[in-house]
Amino acid sequence: MRSLIVLALFGVALAAPKASQRIVGGETTTIEENRFVADMEYSTRGVYFEPSCGAALVSNNVLISVFSCYNGDETFQWRARLGTSVSGSGGSLQTLKSIVPHPEFDRYKNDVAVIILNNVVTLTTKIGLARLAGASYILPAGSTITALGYGSEVEGVEESAELKKVDVNIVDQQTCFAIYDAVQEEFPYWPTIDAGMVCTGVSADGGSACYGDNGAPVVTDGDVLYAMSSWGKNCADEEHPIVNTLVPRYTDWIISVAEGSA
Repeated sequence: MRSLIVLALFGVALAAPKASQRIVGGETTTIEENRFVADMEYSTRGVYFEPSCGAALVSNNVLISVFSCYNGDETFQWRARLGTSVSGSGGSLQTLKSIVPHPEFDRYKNDVAVIILNNVVTLTTKIGLARLAGASYILPAGSTITALGYGSEVEGVEESAELKKVDVNIVDQQTCFAIYDAVQEEFPYWPTIDAGMVCTGVSADGGSACYGDNGAPVVTDGDVLYAMSSWGKNCADEEHPIVNTLVPRYTDWIISVAEGSA
């Protein structure tokens, strides 16, 4: 049974190799239709920032992303841009208080981070909250979910500045495991598919997540955060699915960290 819980106290709604991901193919959308999308910007010295990853706003001061994006970095090297349909432009800039990795993070295993903002964000027509998929909210293989990001049109081409979306299907877990198990025969250091991951295939028009938006939200029912783009072998590769962090696997941990930040 899928649960729908609202954590009113904290404003979090719950519904029951460094491979950055951007959208290839798909279609242009707007921030008004996806108010929870955050464009995460990185700067080596904390001065000149460039769009580098994605995240989802789940409460007035909490973002969810994948920790592989931030591993080895200092908090001051990152900031969040909210409320914009154009990557790196407009919207509301927010500085970060902390980036909290899952305690069992190991490369792409348990690839999730809770990001605490310095300030409480005012919700507007362009800034809103995603609902977290609850622990029992597990979709079957073949289900259609939507990947969001500021995507490149094709692999190897500079990113588009516009927010995009693409509908993709969930790949059977054992099938995905077998595919990447075969990859490990050639590249032993590649991650192993586990219960904290969910794989997605190429859309009917050849679209998928691609390079540049690691941590970008993958949603169902419009605003239910079901997964986050984590890693993959190639963009729009029909033989090798994109691998995403499965949010329901980490919902309880996310809530505990969010509660501690209040």
